[in-house]
Amino acid sequence: MTVLFLAVDLALFFNSYVNPIALGALSWKYYIVYVCWLAFELAVVWKFYIETRNTPLEEIVKHFDGDSALLGGDVANEKSRQLVDELDLHHGAGNEQELHGDLRHNEKTTDSTIHQTDEGLAEDLKI
Repeated sequence: MTVLFLAVDLALFFNSYVNPIALGALSWKYYIVYVCWLAFELAVVWKFYIETRNTPLEEIVKHFDGDSALLGGDVANEKSRQLVDELDLHHGAGNEQELHGDLRHNEKTTDSTIHQTDEGLAEDLKI
């Protein structure tokens, strides 16, 4: 990140202080400097950037992390396995019926609470 900020600051300094002086001295010939700079940048991109054409998005990770990298679906499956393991540890030996029973009980409690609240509001509005 520091290198990025340094590069931005140098570019701003160059653009603010050097460009006006050089453009005034060399006029249109100064644009040749920019053409050379763009050619240099193109050479760097051509040499060092990785070609990812015709590679599915999920497999691009292999270009950066190697063949042992987890692909998109594998990562999701691994995360879901970890989540299930954590939930199993959290709930202990509870089975699926107990969990659904608890949910149904909570729904009934919530429904009755809402009904009681609605009756209370109706009484408050009767003034």
